[in-house]
Formats: sequence, structure tokens, C-alpha cells
Amino acid sequence: MKSIGEERRNEMASLYNTHHVHNNDSILKLTEPLNLYQRRTARGIVRDAVAFLEKHLRPDAECSGVSAAPAKKKGKGGTRQPLSTSRSNTGVPRSGLSDLASLHLGRGLAGSRDSERITHIGRMRDWLSGKALRLEKGMYNPITSFVWYVSLCVQAEWDKAGGRTGVCRLICPAGEADYKPHDSDDNTRIDIGLCCVRPDGPTTAASAPMPYHKLVAVIEAKVRGADHEGAFPQLYGYIRQMYQTQHDLRYAWGLTICGHKVYVCHFGNDKAVSSRSMDVTTPEGRCAFIELLVSWSMCDDSQLGRDTTIEHLVDLDCWRIDCPDDEDRSSGIGTSYYYKTVICHADHLFGRHTRCFLATDVEPTAGSELEPKVVIKDAWAFAERLIDKDFRDEVKILRKIRDVLSVSLGAEDNVIYPEIVVGGRVWLSRGDVDIEDSTDTVYQGVKFADNSLPRFRVHRRIVLSQIGERLHSVGSVNELVTVVCDVMRCHNAIFKHCQILHRDISDNNVLVVRQGDGTARGLLIDFDYALDMSIEKLRTPRPEMTGTLLFMSINNLRNWDIERTVLDDYESMLCLVCWVATAGIGGLPRRRSEELEKLPIARWRNGTIGAIVDAKSVHFGSLAAFKECVTDNFSGMGLANSASGSGSGSSGDLGMGLLAMFAIGLRQHLFNNRSVSPECRGTSYIETQEVQSLKPGTAQDFLRLSANKNQDEQGIINPFEKRAKEGNVAAIAKDLDDFITKY
Repeated sequence: MKSIGEERRNEMASLYNTHHVHNNDSILKLTEPLNLYQRRTARGIVRDAVAFLEKHLRPDAECSGVSAAPAKKKGKGGTRQPLSTSRSNTGVPRSGLSDLASLHLGRGLAGSRDSERITHIGRMRDWLSGKALRLEKGMYNPITSFVWYVSLCVQAEWDKAGGRTGVCRLICPAGEADYKPHDSDDNTRIDIGLCCVRPDGPTTAASAPMPYHKLVAVIEAKVRGADHEGAFPQLYGYIRQMYQTQHDLRYAWGLTICGHKVYVCHFGNDKAVSSRSMDVTTPEGRCAFIELLVSWSMCDDSQLGRDTTIEHLVDLDCWRIDCPDDEDRSSGIGTSYYYKTVICHADHLFGRHTRCFLATDVEPTAGSELEPKVVIKDAWAFAERLIDKDFRDEVKILRKIRDVLSVSLGAEDNVIYPEIVVGGRVWLSRGDVDIEDSTDTVYQGVKFADNSLPRFRVHRRIVLSQIGERLHSVGSVNELVTVVCDVMRCHNAIFKHCQILHRDISDNNVLVVRQGDGTARGLLIDFDYALDMSIEKLRTPRPEMTGTLLFMSINNLRNWDIERTVLDDYESMLCLVCWVATAGIGGLPRRRSEELEKLPIARWRNGTIGAIVDAKSVHFGSLAAFKECVTDNFSGMGLANSASGSGSGSSGDLGMGLLAMFAIGLRQHLFNNRSVSPECRGTSYIETQEVQSLKPGTAQDFLRLSANKNQDEQGIINPFEKRAKEGNVAAIAKDLDDFITKY
């Protein structure tokens, strides 16, 4: 049985094989300072740093006029005390390689600054001269000394100008090397973390190992130069953790250092792009590495991947976020909201990087409690460059839902639906210029081999009036069924009145909304992939494969040229019910992951798309298979079955039995509906003569997986194609609507 760590390593290796772009030095321009004065200052720092390094890199350079003794710091009585040189088991001084306090001693005294720099040159001399290192931990000291050396050069410029300079930050090693950040969700240790420190900041800012949420970049080190193929997947895992823990991270930076070769890597929504190697045994390679670190010290926060529309208010212990309004583009930054709680993190390396916050528009005061009133969704969605041509814009979709359903539905309909307050595309301020935050902004100046950018995405932010919890907060089977039925009613109302198809049903897109009395209601959210069918039917596009594999319908997984309908979304809801009932969430019985992986339903998320769709085709193909492979394995069902025979058992166990009956009902209405002809039933191709002999309600055992047959072959019927006909969709949808009214 694979461990979580092994699964994640395999996932990162797979992503590296499919998403990586090598040898693209144009990404190095992304952090070139925007301001002309800063660019000139940066060039001066690089020139001086390179000259000093090359001059003192010779073995006899330590005797060339400046002592190489370690810097000293002040003790409690004001006298200078020697820095500790004790080392951890990684070979890195416990002081953090050079106590950051030394960076702030003797401001303007070039001698003390030079002494520190020469000390670090001595520590990295063997590495820069090409000496082979036997152990990976032996690389930590020279690499971090290189970073400290550059930070000292940047600090010297700050000192010289008395703070009147373009230096924005110091890039420093984050305490010790080879450590596990405390906010990691696995046991992986990172080699070296890099953090930002203000030039005039506290002296202890980088004296301890830092969590992922405070890192600006991560370095993965390998002894051999040929090990970069193994280093990059490991770096992928670290960057995933940064996305998950930093809710103001738009894109990320990382480094792999293999032997004497440094690779810079930029992580966007759909690609990871790395530079050619910088060989630190050559003056050119050393200069390039120095130039990178100086650029990171001088560039705008947004160029490091930061979202400058989100600000941490330290004194108030909360965050301020600016939410735009596309309906009133003259309003500038829009409305400011305040939040502390993040209910959805960007937990995938690539994709939309969706995050959700509980927020209020009431500015808090020191010591006051923040009372959330809205949910803010922040995501990078595919879009058209011109907003007026962006018919799939989620903001437009949600406004239509709000405007139409507020008139079409009454209290008697008992439907809750997403109500947008404000929303639009995020704009960043860079100096006196405001720019739309999109992949065009992210990759500005980057050139790709095929002369094309990744598919266009825009940074979008939406405020919704309902406060909700994740689906995993349900406390019982009854609550789960109520939430699912509410979501299906919501979906039905939105499609009926607005002609909008969701296309991405998953556990992340269902919220549990608590009423005043604590009653749980279900709310369907996240319309990033939704289609306004009143517009899309005029465009007649080929159906797209969208959603999460675990919850995708068979028709969607097959990627047939068959129109996607509400039935695909209802099938996704059936998958969701079956999965959470088997795995266990909230107040439902939980199942251990290793036990879950042994069950047939695990095939819904493991393996190739072909293997997943074959498994679902079998499991949904007949009532017998559905019971044996799915509902009989609902968490706690064993106890429920024994209880039914003995007259004992808990209400929770019996509830799982009721949940199984609910799932069976959904499956029967979708795949064995009596309101449509037999040729619309089942999950695999059937032959025409077979249909003639079927009685109504019995076409449920088509288990032959003839997926490779040509669906246009004479005499072969595809039940999914037949079900997608408008009359059949309406009949099945009506039966499902009647079915959920019983719950």
C-alpha cells in the first residue's frame, strides 16, 4: 500500500513530466526592477559584488588587507562578543550561517561589511572552485553563504545611501538548513528556505527555521550536476506547500542547485519554466546568480508573486483584501474587506489556485472581534482577454442567477442559491500604473519556443452573501442528504430559469449553510466552468472535459462528442454521495485511507482515465454491481447489516442504510429510468436486437465494456447519446426532481 508521501512524490514526478519547460532564460527578466533608478542601483550592486567576489576568491585573498575573522556582536553590556560557530548535524552553523544581527552592526562601516563578506567567500571557495562534494549536506554551507554574501552587498548599498535607495528587501536563508516547516502537511524536509527581511528590520528576523507561509523561495540541492531530473519533482512538492499556506501568492519561485549548476524555476498556473544552468565555477555563472538575488531584493512585491491587493494588518491581526467591481470599473480598487479565516486553500500545484475567505466590510479595531458577513472567492480562471467577449465569466453567470432567480423563485420554492454582492477582475498598482492581473501580466516579456503563451487566465475575485462551511462539516446522514437535495434543487432551478449548466460538481463546490436554528442547508458554488446554454448553443462548441476525475460523469470521462446535460451533473452528484459515504466525512463513520484504497471505489480516482471510466461503467451498469461494489461498502454498513438482523445497532448505522437507499434511488433514476425507452438505459453499447427483447425497467445489466466499438457502427446504440436527447433529459430530470422531494 502506497503511503501519502509516496503518492505525492509520484504525483509531482508526473506533473514534472507533463508541465515543465526547460532552458528558458527569459523568465529571469520577470524580476528585473521596474523603476529605472532601481535598475541602475541593481546594476551597480551586481558590479561591485562580482568585483569583490572575484578579487577575494583566490586562496591567498584573505591576507589581502582585510581580516577574515567572523564578525562580532554586542553582548548585554555593550561589549562585542564572538559569534557562536557551533554547527547542527547538517554542517550549518546554528547561528544561521551568519547571524543576521551582524548585518545591522556598524552601519556605513565598510570594514565590518567587508569582513563578513570575506568570511562567506571563504566558506564557499571550494564549491565555487569546482571541488566535488561527497554529501548533500556539505552543500548547505556554501550555498547559504553565497546568499548571505549577496545580502551583505545589498545591505552595504542601503547603508551607503542611508536608506534612501531602491532596496526593497534582503533575501536571506531561513535559519537552519534541512528542516521540516511546522506548517507542512507531510514529513518532507526542505534543504534551504529563502525569506525576505527588511533592511531596517529586526536582527532576529531570519535566525530560526521558517514555515512555508513565510518563504519567498525554496532551494533543492543535489550533489551531482546530473541530478536535476530528480531535484525538480522534489521542488514541485515544496512549491505546492507554499501555494497551500500562502493565500496571497500569485505565482512562485524556486531553485535547484545540482553540484555546481543553479537552475531558476518559475511556477505559474499551468507551467513550470526553468532557466538554463548557471555554472558557479565560472565568472559568468556566478554573476548570473548574483544578478538574480539582487533583482529579487530590488523588484516590486508583485514580481516575487505577491498579491499586493492583499495586505496583512499586523496590529489588527487580520488581512485586508480589495474586491473589484466589473459593473463599475470607474470605482478603482473597489471595496475593502477584512478576513482572518481561510476556508479553502490552493492545495494543488497547478490550476485555478482557488481560495475562499470569510470576511466583513466593517473595518475592525484593535481588540475587536471580526464577524464575517460574506465569503470571498479568489481564483485564476480561464477567460477571454476582452471582458465584453467573455461569455463564461463567472461574475456574469452569478449576476444572471441573482437577477433571474430573485424574480422567478418564491419562498415556497425552498431553494437557496449563490447571491453575488460584487465581483470582477483584479487590478494591480505598479507605481502610477494600474494593470489587469492575468497570465499576460505574469509572463510579460517571457518568450516560449512555440512563440505562444499558456492559455489565458485572469485573476478574478467574487464576494458572495452566504456564509458557508465545507461539506465535511455535516454532522449526520440526514444532514448530508438534506444538503445534497438542496444542491440538486438549486441546480435544477438555475438550469430551468437561467439555462446555466454547472459542469463541475465536487465536494469543494458544495457549501453547508447553517440557518439561525442550526439547520443545515446545501448551496452550490463555483461556477468557473459553467455554461450559459442560451449563448453556448448558438456557438455550438464541441463538449469539453471538465471537472474532477473522481466525480466526473462517464460521458464526460469518455470525452464523447455528445452534448453535456444536467444528467452529467446529476451523475457527478451521485459520485459525490457514494464517495463521501464510503470515505466518511463530518459526523459519518470514517474509514482509514489504507482500507479505502482496497475497495472497488478507489478505482474512481486511481490510474488512467480509461481505467477510471471502465470502473464507473461497471459499478453503475447494474443494480447488483452497484450494491456489491459501492453501497455495500459505505462506511459503517457492516454494522448496519448486522444490526438489522439482531435488532440492535446505533441510529448512525441505520442512517448509513438509508443513505445507501438514497444512492440506489439516484442511480436507478439515472441509468434505469422507466420513463424513457430501454435504449436509454445502461452504461455500455448495446445491439439493436437486444433492445427489442427488453421489457420496460429491465435494461440494467449491460456489463460488456465495448468502449472501443465505433458508436456509429450500424446496429450499435450508445445509451448516453440516446439519454442526451432533449425529451429524455427532461423526463429523467423531472423524475429525479420528484425523487428528491421525498427527502
